Amino acid sequence: MDRGGAFSGFARISPDRASALVALYSASDLLTLAKERFSHRDFHGAVIESRNAIRLASSALLFSEGVVSGSLDATLAYLIEHHPGALPIDEWQRLEETPDADSPGLYNIILGAMGKLKRTGEQEANEAIIVAEAFIASARAEIST
Repeated sequence: MDRGGAFSGFARISPDRASALVALYSASDLLTLAKERFSHRDFHGAVIESRNAIRLASSALLFSEGVVSGSLDATLAYLIEHHPGALPIDEWQRLEETPDADSPGLYNIILGAMGKLKRTGEQEANEAIIVAEAFIASARAEIST
């Protein structure tokens, strides 16, 4: 998710339960893919799919409540305000902000040159999967209430 852009807040739309359910099922599918990548020792891929699963689960919540968000920060702020303590927001944010040596980009090249990056390992991938599982379960519970 982009942290900025032309639209940085959130807007109201009609709640869309069908899109919410599709996003939630897709998040579950991505979690399964993350676990599969983990089992094949593709730890970087497992982290990426875990992040994507969380992003889709957060989209499911927004769809169900009729909200469109313009950035990660706006999504986090909305979820914190409207679902206090119900979702592992801090853990998700940590996943989003953790750079690793396998990701492209100038920022990561600079961090790598400074020795501040490490390759994604088994423990990081396992933690990402655990966070994604918790987030999806929480999103499912919030949508069904």
